[in-house]
Amino acid sequence: PAPSGPPIIIVPNAVSCPVTLHNACAFFTDATYVPAPPPSARKPKSVNVQHRMSRSRSTVSFKVVDDGRRLADEEWRDVVAVVAQGKPWQFKGWKHDDPCEVFDRYFGFYICLEGEPVPAAVESWAVKVARINRDKRGLDSVAHAGFWNQLEAWLKVNRPELLRG
Repeated sequence: PAPSGPPIIIVPNAVSCPVTLHNACAFFTDATYVPAPPPSARKPKSVNVQHRMSRSRSTVSFKVVDDGRRLADEEWRDVVAVVAQGKPWQFKGWKHDDPCEVFDRYFGFYICLEGEPVPAAVESWAVKVARINRDKRGLDSVAHAGFWNQLEAWLKVNRPELLRG
């Protein structure tokens, strides 16, 4: 079935993760890591980010959410990427709750701070890994470009209609 809305990126719903809804716009749009605010900070239900595709030069608007349990069945057709938290329970209650199935269907990405080990579970999943330097904001663009370049490569194979301008 055809997508019904904008492509969706699911990020972790955990303040311990480097990229959440609180700082998704800064990372995905501005190539900047902003530390998450305290857990008491209010967060939106979703945010929209724009990305200019490198080949077609068209700009695509992505919806970023942090809870796969809240997606309706038809919205799952729009999911293109999942940022892993590193724990299998992240997927509990999702339409597809097995991490291997999730990353077989959608582009998988894991982001950690430099120096942190990649969890063993993540190493067994089909995800790309990026590290964010704790202090050097000028290096944030490496993780940002890694996400978008690898997502575009995945889209070219799995969802080419999103790359047409």
